[in-house]
Amino acid sequence: MFKDTTSFLADHIAVSIVLNTIIIICCVILANYLLEKFFEKLIAQKSSVALYKVISRSADMPCKILLWCFGIAYVADNINILLVRDINNIIIFIKSLALIVCSSFFIWQIISNLEINNEIKQKKTGKNNIPLDILFKVSKVIVTILAVLTLIETNGIKITGILALGSVGGIIFGIAGKDLLANFFGAAFVYLDSPFKVGDWIRSPDKNIEGTVESISWRLTKIRTFDKRPLFVPNAVFNSVILENASRMSHRRMKEIIGVRYTDIKKVKDITKAIKLMLLQHDEIDKLQTILVSLIQYSPSSVDIMVYCFSQNTNWIKFQEAKQDIMLKINDIIEIFDAEIAFPTQTLYLENKKIL
Repeated sequence: MFKDTTSFLADHIAVSIVLNTIIIICCVILANYLLEKFFEKLIAQKSSVALYKVISRSADMPCKILLWCFGIAYVADNINILLVRDINNIIIFIKSLALIVCSSFFIWQIISNLEINNEIKQKKTGKNNIPLDILFKVSKVIVTILAVLTLIETNGIKITGILALGSVGGIIFGIAGKDLLANFFGAAFVYLDSPFKVGDWIRSPDKNIEGTVESISWRLTKIRTFDKRPLFVPNAVFNSVILENASRMSHRRMKEIIGVRYTDIKKVKDITKAIKLMLLQHDEIDKLQTILVSLIQYSPSSVDIMVYCFSQNTNWIKFQEAKQDIMLKINDIIEIFDAEIAFPTQTLYLENKKIL
C-alpha cells in the first residue's frame, strides 16, 4: 500500500509539473503577444520626442528575449523536482545571463537607432557630424566590453587577473592599432579644423589625391575622382599633407597669352586699351580684383600680350562659358584694328648676287 501511495504521489507531482509547465508556456506566449502589441502601439504613436520612439523600438526585442529566457528558467525550476541532480545554480546563471545580455542589447539598440537617425539627418542636411559618428562607435565598443566583463565576473572568474594582463595587452594593442588611432585622430582633426566637408572639391599637391568628398567616416574619407572612380583615403594622411580646397575659392583666375604679328606691333597699344575696356565692362569680371592687359615679351613669331583678370563666378562650367565669350571678343578687337593673331612663321631673306 505504501508503494501505491508513493507511486500515486509521484504521478500526481508529474502531472502537476506538466500542467504548470503548460501554463507557464501559455502565459509566456500570451505575455509575448501582449508585449508585441504594446510596443507596436507605442511605436505607432505620433510624438515630437525622437528619443521616445528610439527607446520604444530598442526595448521591443530585448524585452521579448528576456521574457522567454525567464519563462524557460521557470520551466526548468518547475521540473527540477523530477531531476536527480539539482540545477538551481544553472537556473540562476541563466537568469543572470539573460538579464545582462538583454540589458546590454537594449543599450546597444538605443545607440544603433540613434546612429540610424543621425545618418538620415546627415543625408537630408548634407552635413557630416563626425564627433557623433565616433561617439556612437566608441559607445558600442564600451557597452560590449562592459557586458563581457560582467559575464566573466558572473561566472566567478576574477577580472583583476584579466586587467593585470591589460598592461601587456595594451602595449600589443597599441602597436597593432597605431594606424587605427592615427586615422581616428585624423578624423577628429578634420572635424575640428574643417579643411573640407562632404561635397567639396579637394586636391593635394603632395599626393595623387583629387576629387569630390562623398563621405567622412572615423577611419576613411571617400573621394570621388573626376573619372568617377572612388578613392578611399585613410584620415591619418590629412595630418601630414598639404591640402587645397578648390570649392572655397573666392574667384577663378583667367590668365592668357595672346600673340599678334610683328607687323602689327604699332597697333598693340590701342589693342591692349580696347581689351582692358572690354574686361571692365564685362559682367563676369570682378572689377575690384587685378585687371591687367599689357605687352609682356617678344616671342620668335609674335608680340605677346598677357590678359590677366578674375571671374566672379567660381562654377567651372560657367567660368568656361565666360572665358570663351571673352576670348572671342578679344579676337574681334584684334580684327577691328586690322591686325591678326600670330602663328609660327619664318621669314627668309635672300641676298641678291650677280651671277657671272
